[in-house]
Amino acid sequence: MKRIAAFLGMLALTATSIVASAQDGFDAYSNVLLPEMGYTDVSITVGASGLSAPEELEAGFYLVTLEAEDPEGLAYMNIVIPPAGLSDEEVTAQLLEAGNGDVVRHGWQFFGGTNSPYPSQTATFALELREGEYVIGASYYSDDQNGADEVMLISDLTVTPRVSDDIQEAPESAVKLEMTDELRYIVSPDPVPAGPQIWEITNSGEHHSHHMVMMGVPTGTTAEEIIDEAGALFSGTPVADGGLFAQFTGGGYAALQSGGTTTWVEFDLKPGTYAVICFIMEDGVFRPHLLDGMVTVFEVE
Repeated sequence: MKRIAAFLGMLALTATSIVASAQDGFDAYSNVLLPEMGYTDVSITVGASGLSAPEELEAGFYLVTLEAEDPEGLAYMNIVIPPAGLSDEEVTAQLLEAGNGDVVRHGWQFFGGTNSPYPSQTATFALELREGEYVIGASYYSDDQNGADEVMLISDLTVTPRVSDDIQEAPESAVKLEMTDELRYIVSPDPVPAGPQIWEITNSGEHHSHHMVMMGVPTGTTAEEIIDEAGALFSGTPVADGGLFAQFTGGGYAALQSGGTTTWVEFDLKPGTYAVICFIMEDGVFRPHLLDGMVTVFEVE
């Protein structure tokens, strides 16, 4: 998963460790329960021939499915409102910077997205779209390049007032993950139940955008150990035998969300110990939220 790989590469882990983490990064994805919600499907496909996405939708809940056009490639997406006054070229460049480099510039609103788990596999998430003007940003890249060849494309999306008379309700979630302005994750319940579960992911803050990177970690691992190793790597201190990060195994991902937004993602987790980590850096501050404590370790039973 190149969202992790980019940061781990910056922390100077070995290429072998980076690839191992990337290859195991998304094996918790599931899509059993969310399709039962009855939401309208929205398909987004991105690749060398362009970006295929809806130009207009009625306000409401949607189940969004992302697919890479190239069966050997991967894709990323987010639904956003850019700052006013940016050209299409600036919007595209800053979206790539956020998605590929985890750097968030001021004034952006991120409503959520995903990344395809493996070549030839799709990724889904649910969200509620409210009336307004949005941009869909979607990118594609090679599986073996860790995002070095990533290309970002954009498409305008108009969400019109809801006229349908059917009653929609938010997905019923078994797990809640809250992301806060204090740079913390709150996972409930803990332990999290094993098996397919819908996760409600909410940014309850106002000042920071966050994503959620979930990885399996060795039993007994603490958040403090993850932060300490990241800090050492960030400062250029060598870690013997690849360190803790090299032992991370498969998990899941939810793309950037700004304050006041919620998405729903389905994960199928096996019993064990997991960590949720934020690698996002603020504009002009070369310091990921991870180093300020945005790591939570939890159990799955």
